[in-house]
Amino acid sequence: MRQSAFVVAFAILGLGGCDTSEPASLSDLEVTWDELSDGSMFLSKKQDFTKHMAERCWPSDDDAWSCVHLYEDSETGILFAQRVERDTLPDTMMMSMAFDDGYQCSHYSSVRETIEKGADTVASNSLGYGAPAWTEDYVVQFLKDNQITGSGHFDCAAVMRAVLGSSPAALGTTNVSSDVVL
Repeated sequence: MRQSAFVVAFAILGLGGCDTSEPASLSDLEVTWDELSDGSMFLSKKQDFTKHMAERCWPSDDDAWSCVHLYEDSETGILFAQRVERDTLPDTMMMSMAFDDGYQCSHYSSVRETIEKGADTVASNSLGYGAPAWTEDYVVQFLKDNQITGSGHFDCAAVMRAVLGSSPAALGTTNVSSDVVL
C-alpha cells in the first residue's frame, strides 16, 4: 500500500503525536462485520477515543466487494475516504491513514478530492469553494491517461455529507447507499 505525500508529511512533521504504546496484538486488529438490511456489510472500530475507522461494502458482480473506507482522527480534525475493492472481507485490519493510489477525498477545512500516484498528489479539487465535483467519467479518464491504477470514483460529497457532523459510524446508516459507491 502506498502512502500519499500528505500522509508522509503528516508522519514526518509529527502532527499525529507520538505513539509510545505497545505494538498491537492480533486481538486489537480483529474486526467484526455486521450485515445491514440492504445486504451490505459494515464495520466500525475506534482506538484511543481519537481515531475511528469505518468501512461499508456491497457485493459486486464478480463475488467480490466494492467498499468505501473512512478514517478519522478527531485530534487533528482530518477525515479521509477512499473506495476499496476487496476479494474477501478481512478478519483483521490496521487502523491507518495510509491509502492506495487513485481517487480519494478528505475533509480538513473543506472537502477535497484528490488523485494520488506514489507519494504525489497529481490532481486536486476543493469542493468548499463552489467548484463542481469531478464526474466519474473525468476520474476514469484521468486515471487511464496518467496510467494510475488504484481506487476508483465514488460520490465523495455524499459520503462527506453523511459523515460530517456525526462520525464514520454514519457510513452504516441509510444516508449512504450503494448508489454512492457502485
